[in-house]
Amino acid sequence: MAPEPSTDHHEGAASPPEPAGLPDQAPTAAGDPEPTEDATGDATGDAGGLAPPPMVESDHVADRVADQEGAGGEEPASAPAPTLGIASLEPTSGPRRGGTELVIRGSCFGPDCRVSFGGLPVASALVSDQELRITVPPFAEAEFADLRVDRPTGEEALWVNGFRYDPDPTVERLVPGSAPPAGGTTVFLLGSGLRAGCEVRIGGSFPLVRWLSSSRLELETVSHPAGEYDVTVTNADGSSAVTSLGFRFEGEPEVSGVEPARGPLAGGTEIQIRGRRFARGAAVYLGEDPSPLLSAHVSSEELRALTPRAVAAGPQRLRVENPDGSSGELAKGFRYDAGPAPVVARVSPSTVPLVGGPIRIEGDHFSEPCEVVVAGHRVFAKRVSDRELTASAPPVPHGGAAIVEVLNSDGQSHSFAQAFFYVALRAPTVVALDPAVGTLGGGYPVTITGSEFASGCTVRFGTAQARCELVSASQLIAHAPRYASPGRVPVEVSNPDGQAFTLADGFTFEAGPVPRITDVYPREGKATGGTRLTIEGRHFAAGTQVSLGGMRAAQVVVKGPTELEVITPGGRPGMVDIVVTAPDGSRCEQLKAFQYHRAEAPTIGSVAPNRGAVDGGTEIDVSGTGFVEGTVVLVDGQPAKPSRGGDARTLVVLTPKGKAGHMVDVAVRNPDGQVATAKRAFLYDPRSR
Repeated sequence: MAPEPSTDHHEGAASPPEPAGLPDQAPTAAGDPEPTEDATGDATGDAGGLAPPPMVESDHVADRVADQEGAGGEEPASAPAPTLGIASLEPTSGPRRGGTELVIRGSCFGPDCRVSFGGLPVASALVSDQELRITVPPFAEAEFADLRVDRPTGEEALWVNGFRYDPDPTVERLVPGSAPPAGGTTVFLLGSGLRAGCEVRIGGSFPLVRWLSSSRLELETVSHPAGEYDVTVTNADGSSAVTSLGFRFEGEPEVSGVEPARGPLAGGTEIQIRGRRFARGAAVYLGEDPSPLLSAHVSSEELRALTPRAVAAGPQRLRVENPDGSSGELAKGFRYDAGPAPVVARVSPSTVPLVGGPIRIEGDHFSEPCEVVVAGHRVFAKRVSDRELTASAPPVPHGGAAIVEVLNSDGQSHSFAQAFFYVALRAPTVVALDPAVGTLGGGYPVTITGSEFASGCTVRFGTAQARCELVSASQLIAHAPRYASPGRVPVEVSNPDGQAFTLADGFTFEAGPVPRITDVYPREGKATGGTRLTIEGRHFAAGTQVSLGGMRAAQVVVKGPTELEVITPGGRPGMVDIVVTAPDGSRCEQLKAFQYHRAEAPTIGSVAPNRGAVDGGTEIDVSGTGFVEGTVVLVDGQPAKPSRGGDARTLVVLTPKGKAGHMVDVAVRNPDGQVATAKRAFLYDPRSR
C-alpha cells in the first residue's frame, strides 16, 4: 500500500513499505545450526544461502540495543530506513514564460524518481540523492504550482504551492506623455508587475530608472531625436511589456507664418499663428515685452492671439514658448503700422486771456487717446471725435502767440504755430440787453452787446448766475435765470482775468399772469406715452412746461396763450394730475385729469452683435416689439446709452462696461414698468475692441 502524502505545504515524505517476506527476525530451519556473529557483527547462516539485508544503525539505535542487551539480552530493534522527502525549492518564483531552472533539495532521490510540476510530468536531472533539477514549464493556468516527486515503489513527496509564476509587467501610461529631445525631463511610468532592477527603453534610448513600487517608476529622459516611440519595460527575469501608447519627444516649436502680419499701434489685432509642435499652454510673446499675449491654443499647428498696444511702428519678433521651455520664433513676425499723422487745422478762439481758458482744436486723425501740449504745457484734452478736441489753455505770464501740439498714441504728432494769441484783456463793457425785460421763470435767451468779451467769461443777473455763450468779443448770448422776485437787477459780465463790468438796472424781472387749465383732451392714453394731448386754458407763454403724474413732458408746443400741445411721457397705469408751469415759476394743476392705460408688454427677439468689448461702447441692436418713447435698455442691470434713433421694433444702444468672460442678460424696461429679458444674450469678450 502506498503511504499517505504529507499535507505539509513545505515538505512531504512517506515511509517505505515493509520488505516482502522479511520478518522482524529471520526464522531458523530445523536441524540448522544457530546463527553465529562474525567479527564484523554480520549475522550469517546457511539456511538456503540467504541472510537478512544489512541494517545501518544510527547512534541512537545502537545505544538502544546496548540498553536492551544490558537489560536481559533481548534482540535489538531494526533502525528506520531514510524516506523520500523534499526539504526546499530554489528559486520559489519565476517568469510566466517558463525556463527557470528549479533546484529541488531533499532525501532519497534516485534515478527512478519521477517529478510532476503543476500536475504535469516534467523531465528531471539527478544531481545526487539529495538534489534534483528541473526546467519550469511556461505558465498554463494557476499562479501557484505544486511540486511532486515519486518513485515506482509508491513513495511520494509533495510541496504544495511550491512555485509562483511572477506576473508579466504592464504599462498603463506615462506622465507626462512627452518631453523635449534634449533629455533631463522627469517622467512617471505607471503600470503593474514592475520589478526592482527593471529596464525601460523609449525608442532607441534608455532613460535612468528609479524603482518606486511595483506600479510606479520614475524616469529621467536622455537625449533622443524628436518623434513618437513605443515604450518597453523589461524585468530582471526577462519578462517584458511593450506599449504602443507612444511617448513623444517634442521638437522645438516652429513658427512658419502669422496672418495678418501687420496691424495698428493701438493693438487689438487678432492674429493667426501657423507652425508645428505647438503644445497646449504655449505662450506667445511679441517684441521684447516679457508679458505673454492673450492667446488660445487651436491645434498643434495653430495659435490665435491679440496684439497689445505698442509705442513705436516697425517689425516685431514673435516667439512661441511651450510649457517645457522649448521655443520657436519668427524674427519679423508682426509689424506695427503707424496710422496717419494728426493734423491741427484750426484753434478757436483766436485770443485767450493770460489767465487761460477753454479752446477748441479742429483737424484730422486724432487718436484715442492723444495728448495736447499748449504753450509748452501738457494739458488735459477730451477727444470729441477723430477731428475735434477740446482742451483748456494754461495761464501764462506774458502775451504772445501760442503753439498747440497734438501727439497721437503711436508717437506721431503735429504742431500748429500761432494757434492763438495770449492777450492782456481790457475790462469788458456792456452797452445793451435785448430783451431787457422778462418773466421770473427765466430760460429765455438775452443778447448782451458790449466789448472785450473773452472766452470763459461769466454773466450774472442780480444774484443769479446765467448760462452764456461767447459769440464774439462784442456779443454774448445769456439765458436768463429763474429769479425769486420781480424788479430791476444789475447785469455783470466778468472775464476770466477777473476784470468785470456791471450794468446797473440792466434787466427787469416781471411777475407774469398765472396760467390756468380749462380743458384737457383726450383724457386717456397708453402708459408707454406718446399720446398727443391738447390743453386749453389761459396765459400760456413761451417756455411753459407740462408734467403728467410728476413726469415732465419732453415735447410741449405753445400754440398760443390759450392752447398747449403736449406729447405725453410714459407713466404708471391709473389717473394722474396735470401741472402747467409758466417760465416765471407760477403754476396751475388739474387733478386726475388724465388716465394711463397699461400698454402691451415689450418683447426681445434678438440682440446683435451678441458679444463686445469689456470696456463697453459696443453698439448693439435690440430688436423686439412694444418699444415706446422712454424705453430703457439694461445690460447686466446697467442702463445702456442710446446710440442713434430707434423705433417701436429696434433700439440701438452702446453697452456699458462689464466683466471679461461674463455672459449677461439684456432687458428692456418701458416707462410703465413692464420688462422683457433675454437671458445670457451678450458676452463681454476680452478679445473684442
